[in-house]
Amino acid sequence: MAGTQPDDLSDHGRLMSALAEQLKLPLVQIAHGLESGAYKPQALADNARLAIKLIDSYLLTNTHSRQESLLLEPVPLSAVLQDVAHQLYGHAKRYNCQVELNIAGRYQPVMSHKNYLQGALLALGYSFIEAASNSDTKATITLAAHRTKQGISGGVFGLENLRSEFFRKARQLYGTANQPLTSDSASSSVGMFIADTLLGQMNTPLHVARHQNQKGLAATFIPSTQLKLV
Repeated sequence: MAGTQPDDLSDHGRLMSALAEQLKLPLVQIAHGLESGAYKPQALADNARLAIKLIDSYLLTNTHSRQESLLLEPVPLSAVLQDVAHQLYGHAKRYNCQVELNIAGRYQPVMSHKNYLQGALLALGYSFIEAASNSDTKATITLAAHRTKQGISGGVFGLENLRSEFFRKARQLYGTANQPLTSDSASSSVGMFIADTLLGQMNTPLHVARHQNQKGLAATFIPSTQLKLV
């Protein structure tokens, strides 16, 4: 799926099916909280915000399917990662996770689409947090970027049980079976599939990668050749 455009309805149908399955949990939590009064207003708001952002990211995949091409522009990857990390803090706290930002150097902008990139990383971060919440200890999710021979790699890390073969199988089965990010996760991981679709539309497909001592999913971006004015 990655590296190609999901032009046919079956791809979007599978993605919508996975999204609908994922949205059950926050909606049930909101309903339960309103009925029982057990949830604080902030927790209810966080659940609603999660559902809205996942839907927004999904809608981006539909938007591009109706266009001939997606115009790329210089985007500051470090700034996008920092913004996404900030948005994930509240969600991570409720799942007993810690979010860290690790930018290994100063980089020029990369060729991407800011809204698609931000939507992809945010959706991916949500999936990682929910998958890592099954750990007996407090998990650490890292949003990171580093330079490679192919360009600048950016992604989300923190799942040691993530394997390339499991990721490939999840790509094939999402939307038709409950296919979580790792074998010990109960999450449907729709955020991963949304991210994979959005990044694939920019020809920057997701792949299993490692940043320092953490495994995760990342995409490799081409640095912009546009001169940076100081």
